[in-house]
Amino acid sequence: MATVEWTINRLSAINELPDGWFDLPITRLIVNCGYDTTTGWKDLLERLSHLTSLAVHNGGDVDVIFEFLATSNQIREFQIANEFMDMTESNQINLTKWLLNQPVRVFECSSGDWYNRDDAIYRAMFNCSTLDRLMLSSWDLSNVDFTHLKFEMQTLELHNSFWDSNLLKSLASRLEGSKVIHLQLHGNLDDTNFAGIESLLRFLPQTRIKSLELTSLSLSDANWCKFAHRIEKCTLDKLLLRVLNWSSTVAGNLANAIRNNQTICEFDLDSSNLSIHDLRLLIESMAHSNRSVRRKRGKIISSVWRLMTGSTAKSLKEFAANCGCTFVHKCNHKKVLDAEMLFILEEDDIV
Repeated sequence: MATVEWTINRLSAINELPDGWFDLPITRLIVNCGYDTTTGWKDLLERLSHLTSLAVHNGGDVDVIFEFLATSNQIREFQIANEFMDMTESNQINLTKWLLNQPVRVFECSSGDWYNRDDAIYRAMFNCSTLDRLMLSSWDLSNVDFTHLKFEMQTLELHNSFWDSNLLKSLASRLEGSKVIHLQLHGNLDDTNFAGIESLLRFLPQTRIKSLELTSLSLSDANWCKFAHRIEKCTLDKLLLRVLNWSSTVAGNLANAIRNNQTICEFDLDSSNLSIHDLRLLIESMAHSNRSVRRKRGKIISSVWRLMTGSTAKSLKEFAANCGCTFVHKCNHKKVLDAEMLFILEEDDIV
């Protein structure tokens, strides 16, 4: 049976709907409302009998939403983004009930004032056996004790402005034996917490993780060398890095790591100072004959990089072809300076 995804920009719009609207099999609701929204939630949610996925952006007073979740027997996915939301004790209790009582698949939260959280809410999130994806942004994770958390989700995305080595080490120690396959860490990843970063990379081969994304990376040359050494030994399929202090030294370290790594099939790199020489070096490393995996896909994104001229793109395409790769250059029209480069090995066999 076909299903319907419904996007609402104002709750008052529900009074203007044609007859029979709520009889439609609406399974996903996306609400983009102003912060002054205080009424209409209860009536709306209770009339959507097929609803399994709910996304709320802004939304004003959301207490009613959490009350609904606690008693719902149908919502499997919940996403909320509200920078001014005050996560009250009652909201935490209701959210915990939802996580414990439902076969939850997705929970994503980007919010503001979620302080003084009870440990019960973390246990409910990280130990939820049916969870596929957990994303937390704007949360202060500095006081979280990962010791008794099981990490049952397949995809874990954490945005944290206060990463320190002890927190990263605690996180890394719980990943072995967990179900996490895709891990994304966003925030300050630099020399001050490099011991934690290195601990995470050291644990990777003992985990199920096949996709790793690290952002806001800014390391000294010495630590970049150590970082690359760990990447060389990892068993990832996909590696995505957002580098703040790109240099030819960083390029050389990463190229050597990729060339000597035997599993990475996709390399996604974002930096403001990528040079043509760096791109050629990375293409060569992905296509190197010493690599046992014959099919490689590399994706390089530069969010503040100058636009590539047609002649340069053509030159790189020809160079990639000679290496056995295909090079594609794309411009992001939303940000004129954005550029995306993709190179793919032509061989499809794995030996």
